[in-house]
Amino acid sequence: MPSMVFISHSSKDRPTADAICAHLKDEPILILAALAAVYVILGILYESYIHPLTILSTLPSATLGALIALLLFDMEFSIIAMLGMILLIGIVKKNAIMMVVLRFRPNGMSI
Repeated sequence: MPSMVFISHSSKDRPTADAICAHLKDEPILILAALAAVYVILGILYESYIHPLTILSTLPSATLGALIALLLFDMEFSIIAMLGMILLIGIVKKNAIMMVVLRFRPNGMSI
Protein backbone atom coordinates (compact mmCIF):
# COMPACT_ATOMS: atom_id res chain seq x y z
CA MET A 1 0.00 0.00 0.00
CA PRO A 2 1.35 3.49 -0.75
CA SER A 3 2.58 5.49 2.22
CA MET A 4 -0.11 8.15 1.59
CA VAL A 5 -2.92 5.62 2.18
CA PHE A 6 -3.76 4.66 5.75
CA ILE A 7 -6.48 2.67 7.42
CA SER A 8 -8.13 3.94 10.56
CA HIS A 9 -10.16 1.85 12.95
CA SER A 10 -10.80 4.58 15.46
CA SER A 11 -14.05 5.23 17.25
CA LYS A 12 -14.53 8.52 15.40
CA ASP A 13 -15.49 6.51 12.27
CA ARG A 14 -18.36 4.81 14.10
CA PRO A 15 -20.90 7.67 13.74
CA THR A 16 -20.42 7.56 9.97
CA ALA A 17 -21.11 3.82 9.88
CA ASP A 18 -24.18 4.30 12.06
CA ALA A 19 -25.45 7.03 9.71
CA ILE A 20 -25.00 4.75 6.69
CA CYS A 21 -26.90 1.93 8.43
CA ALA A 22 -29.69 4.34 9.37
CA HIS A 23 -30.04 5.48 5.77
CA LEU A 24 -30.03 1.91 4.45
CA LYS A 25 -33.15 1.18 6.51
CA ASP A 26 -35.09 3.45 4.12
CA GLU A 27 -33.78 1.59 1.06
CA PRO A 28 -36.83 -0.74 0.57
CA ILE A 29 -39.18 2.26 0.54
CA LEU A 30 -37.03 3.95 -2.10
CA ILE A 31 -36.95 0.80 -4.22
CA LEU A 32 -40.74 0.46 -4.08
CA ALA A 33 -41.15 4.15 -5.00
CA ALA A 34 -38.77 3.67 -7.94
CA LEU A 35 -40.70 0.60 -9.13
CA ALA A 36 -43.98 2.53 -8.91
CA ALA A 37 -42.49 5.41 -10.90
CA VAL A 38 -41.16 3.01 -13.56
CA TYR A 39 -44.58 1.31 -13.77
CA VAL A 40 -46.33 4.66 -14.26
CA ILE A 41 -43.85 5.81 -16.91
CA LEU A 42 -44.05 2.52 -18.81
CA GLY A 43 -47.84 2.55 -18.53
CA ILE A 44 -47.94 6.00 -20.10
CA LEU A 45 -45.44 4.97 -22.77
CA TYR A 46 -47.25 1.79 -23.82
CA GLU A 47 -50.79 2.95 -22.97
CA SER A 48 -51.37 -0.40 -21.29
CA TYR A 49 -51.56 -1.90 -17.82
CA ILE A 50 -50.17 -5.29 -18.87
CA HIS A 51 -46.96 -4.40 -20.74
CA PRO A 52 -45.35 -2.65 -17.75
CA LEU A 53 -46.13 -5.72 -15.62
CA THR A 54 -44.53 -7.90 -18.29
CA ILE A 55 -41.39 -5.78 -18.17
CA LEU A 56 -41.26 -5.52 -14.38
CA SER A 57 -41.85 -9.27 -13.97
CA THR A 58 -38.27 -9.89 -15.13
CA LEU A 59 -36.74 -7.96 -12.23
CA PRO A 60 -37.24 -10.51 -9.41
CA SER A 61 -35.36 -13.20 -11.35
CA ALA A 62 -32.41 -10.84 -11.85
CA THR A 63 -32.36 -9.97 -8.15
CA LEU A 64 -32.67 -13.59 -7.10
CA GLY A 65 -29.90 -14.63 -9.50
CA ALA A 66 -27.55 -11.98 -8.13
CA LEU A 67 -28.26 -13.02 -4.53
CA ILE A 68 -27.69 -16.70 -5.38
CA ALA A 69 -24.39 -15.80 -7.05
CA LEU A 70 -23.32 -13.93 -3.91
CA LEU A 71 -24.19 -16.97 -1.80
CA LEU A 72 -22.44 -19.44 -4.12
CA PHE A 73 -19.20 -17.48 -4.10
CA ASP A 74 -19.45 -16.77 -0.35
CA MET A 75 -19.33 -13.00 -0.81
CA GLU A 76 -20.98 -10.49 1.47
CA PHE A 77 -23.72 -8.10 0.39
CA SER A 78 -21.74 -4.86 0.33
CA ILE A 79 -22.33 -1.44 -1.17
CA ILE A 80 -20.46 -2.57 -4.30
CA ALA A 81 -22.70 -5.65 -4.57
CA MET A 82 -25.77 -3.44 -4.19
CA LEU A 83 -24.57 -1.12 -6.95
CA GLY A 84 -23.90 -4.14 -9.15
CA MET A 85 -27.43 -5.40 -8.54
CA ILE A 86 -28.88 -2.01 -9.44
CA LEU A 87 -26.89 -2.05 -12.70
CA LEU A 88 -28.01 -5.63 -13.40
CA ILE A 89 -31.65 -4.70 -12.82
CA GLY A 90 -31.28 -1.76 -15.22
CA ILE A 91 -29.81 -3.99 -17.93
CA VAL A 92 -32.52 -6.64 -17.46
CA LYS A 93 -35.24 -3.97 -17.58
CA LYS A 94 -33.81 -2.52 -20.79
CA ASN A 95 -33.67 -6.01 -22.33
CA ALA A 96 -37.31 -6.63 -21.37
CA ILE A 97 -38.35 -3.30 -22.90
CA MET A 98 -36.61 -4.23 -26.15
CA MET A 99 -38.33 -7.62 -26.20
CA VAL A 100 -41.76 -6.04 -25.68
CA VAL A 101 -41.08 -3.44 -28.38
CA LEU A 102 -39.97 -6.09 -30.89
CA ARG A 103 -42.94 -8.33 -30.06
CA PHE A 104 -45.72 -5.78 -30.30
CA ARG A 105 -44.59 -3.46 -33.07
CA PRO A 106 -46.60 -3.60 -36.32
CA ASN A 107 -45.13 -5.79 -39.06
CA GLY A 108 -42.74 -4.05 -41.39
CA MET A 109 -41.94 -1.15 -39.09
CA SER A 110 -38.37 -0.52 -38.07
CA ILE A 111 -37.39 0.59 -34.61
